[in-house]
Amino acid sequence: MKHDNRKLEKNLVKKSIKIDALDLANGRKRSRSITESIEADNLHDDIFLLEQQLVRKQREIILAQEQLREMSSLSHNVVHDLKTARQRHTLTKRETKALEQKIDTLSKKLYKLTGDTQQAEENYKKTHTHLQLMEKEKTKLDKVRSIIFFLFCFLKISLHFYRLSMKNVH
Repeated sequence: MKHDNRKLEKNLVKKSIKIDALDLANGRKRSRSITESIEADNLHDDIFLLEQQLVRKQREIILAQEQLREMSSLSHNVVHDLKTARQRHTLTKRETKALEQKIDTLSKKLYKLTGDTQQAEENYKKTHTHLQLMEKEKTKLDKVRSIIFFLFCFLKISLHFYRLSMKNVH
């Protein structure tokens, strides 16, 4: 019995060691399971955060693409406006050249007209002076006519008296 007791005791110790080992393994397993569960939860949290970041980044990409479309449209409008402005500039240059040529032609005509006007003014002054001289001459001529008329009348009267006197003498 002692032997059986010892055997049983040995078996009991062995089984107790096995149980302790199994408890220890089970504890480690639970610990590992808890760690794995925590890691899984952490991974789920990380995945959730990454999914949120992915959604934000996708929104940012969509906004950036929309901005790119708007910028492209604006760029197209700016290029069109620049082409239009360049065409207007070219037309304005041509019109400016044409106007400069007209100004040059008109300046020459004005210069000629100014010269002609000065010459006309000089001619007017000369003509006016001649008219004044002619008026003076006319006045003199009128005086001379008056004198001639007076002399003619006087001669006529004198002739008449001479004839009368000659008739009376005869």
